Amino acid sequence: MLLLAVSCGGNSNARLEKLVKTIDNECPKQINSEVDFGTVTGAKLDGDNVVITVSMNEEFFNIKTLQDNEDLLMMNLRNILSSPTADTEALLDELEKGNGGITYVYVGRQSGEQVSATLSADEIKRLRNANSNPDELLASQIEISNIHLPLQVDEMTVLKSIFREGDNVVYLYEIDEEQIAIQQIEAVRELFAEELLNEVKANVNSSKLFFNACRNAKVNLIYRYSGNASDESIDFPLLIDDIL
Repeated sequence: MLLLAVSCGGNSNARLEKLVKTIDNECPKQINSEVDFGTVTGAKLDGDNVVITVSMNEEFFNIKTLQDNEDLLMMNLRNILSSPTADTEALLDELEKGNGGITYVYVGRQSGEQVSATLSADEIKRLRNANSNPDELLASQIEISNIHLPLQVDEMTVLKSIFREGDNVVYLYEIDEEQIAIQQIEAVRELFAEELLNEVKANVNSSKLFFNACRNAKVNLIYRYSGNASDESIDFPLLIDDIL
C-alpha cells in the first residue's frame, strides 16, 4: 500500500475535504488502466492530513532498492508530481494555498515492506514554479526505469538496460539465440519494425510519463536487440511523435 499523507495546516478547507471525498468515492481505482502498477484503495482526512492508500505491485516497483537509495526515491516523487493527474493537480493547488506538505509511503503488495518520501510546502511550490530542465528530468526517468532491470519480457527476450545515446534513448534487449538468431530478425526487418511500433503504441499508457520526458528533451527511441551468444545487434529507431 502507498500512503499519501498531506499536512494541510488546517482542517477547515472545504475544497480539500471535497477533493478527498471525491478520490475516496472513486476507489478502488488502478493507477494505470492498462498495467497493474498498483491500486488506490481509499482516501481520508486524518486531522490535518490527507491519507491516500495505494497497494503497489512489486513486479514493477522494487521497494528494497528505494529503501537503499533515498535520492532515487525523492527523484521518483518529484517526477510523479512534475506531471500530475487532474486530481493530483487540484490537490496540489489546495495544498499550496494552505501551505501543506506531502509524504508518499510506499508499501509493497507482496512483501509488506515500506519506504517513505516527503516534500515540504516550500519544495512543492519550487517544484511547481520551476522551469525544469528537460534533459535532467529525462535522466532521472532513465535512472528510475533501470531500477527494475534486467526484466524478462518473454521466453527469449530480456530487457537489459535503458540509456541515453546522443539524441536517442536506447532500450537494450538481449535475445536468446538458441531460440532465434539475430539474422532471422534482420531477414524480416520491415515486418518486425512495423509490429514493434504497433506494440509500443498499443501499450503507450504504461510508459507515457517516460515518453513525454523524451519528447520534452527532443529525444527519440532506439530498440536495440543483441544476441546473447554472437554479440551481433540490430537497431530499430522509433520517432517519439509516431508513438504519442
